[in-house]
Amino acid sequence: MYSNTPVYQKVLIIRLSSLGDVLMSVDLITLISRLYKEVEFDVLTNTDYHSLFQDNARVKCLPWSRQKQGGFLKTLSLAYQLKKKHYDVVIDLHDVLRSHIICTVLRNKNTRVFSIQKGRFEKTKLIKNHQLERPLIHTVERYLQVFNRAGFKVEKSTLDDFIVSKTCDVKKNIQEKKWAFDKMGLSLPCGNDIKFFIGIAPFAQHPQKIYPLQAMQEIIAYYTKQQVCVILFGKGQHELQIMQAWCQQFKYCVRVPDSFTLKQELELMRYLNVMLCMDSANMHLATLARIPVVPIFGPTHPFLGFYGYLQPLKNCVQVELSCRPCSSFGQKACVRGDLACMHLIKPDDVIDVINRLLAE
Repeated sequence: MYSNTPVYQKVLIIRLSSLGDVLMSVDLITLISRLYKEVEFDVLTNTDYHSLFQDNARVKCLPWSRQKQGGFLKTLSLAYQLKKKHYDVVIDLHDVLRSHIICTVLRNKNTRVFSIQKGRFEKTKLIKNHQLERPLIHTVERYLQVFNRAGFKVEKSTLDDFIVSKTCDVKKNIQEKKWAFDKMGLSLPCGNDIKFFIGIAPFAQHPQKIYPLQAMQEIIAYYTKQQVCVILFGKGQHELQIMQAWCQQFKYCVRVPDSFTLKQELELMRYLNVMLCMDSANMHLATLARIPVVPIFGPTHPFLGFYGYLQPLKNCVQVELSCRPCSSFGQKACVRGDLACMHLIKPDDVIDVINRLLAE
């Protein structure tokens, strides 16, 4: 249950980056802004992510850029600009040095500050001892805890019901999906024999989290032979070269145009039957699109609290190794030197999970 009695008039929410963490906050912020209609919400986040909140008239995004406002003095200057807005409360969903500076400047007798408890000690202990008996608190739940402590009383069940109620219908007929893709500007292969649409995001920020490209190519080859259209997601120059080569090699393989915005990619995902990705932002983008996600986890682990929220754990492809997880974000070099956590996953292991979802 919740009380929609206004606890504040003006609220600042801070989540500067990264994309995956911002994506995990969108549903919760949307729900709370709807329940507390008389409260004004400002979200301080990366300018590139503003489109995620574009359809929410109750939320105003404030621009932030690491290049323009990332240094100490620039962050301090930004904090004093924000101080003039006279917020009643600051909700820090980031808990890093930059957000600490802002919170320190804004905190006074009239402005309260509530910060996320990231559970750093718990995560460090899990990684060090590889104790995987139970999952840690999910990041979305940690966000919810901050809002609850600030006075926005929303139950987890209310948030879960809100998310489930907006589940996307992946069973739209092929012609309807083709029409939607054409309207978005995505060029599809010619022919009327396409059976399904699968999204694949084969890359991640850290190379250790990327499934071997040769194995990924085998998966693409398998599905394109089955008249399944594979839509590739990726932005980097090196990534584009690899994806372009795949598109030239396989008839039913296309990639998302470079010009697509984050919001357009989100809309495109809503028409996919399933999304294959790494432990990356695309996992959370597909989760926000309300479609089934098949993530491949290697050096990281779903129990650390960064798994797609409410995504079934049985859809995660991973191998159990005594050295997993070796880090929270997958940035550390492999202690074995062979990235067995990725190389031991066979293409058939991934295909089996996707086929099960397509059959369902």
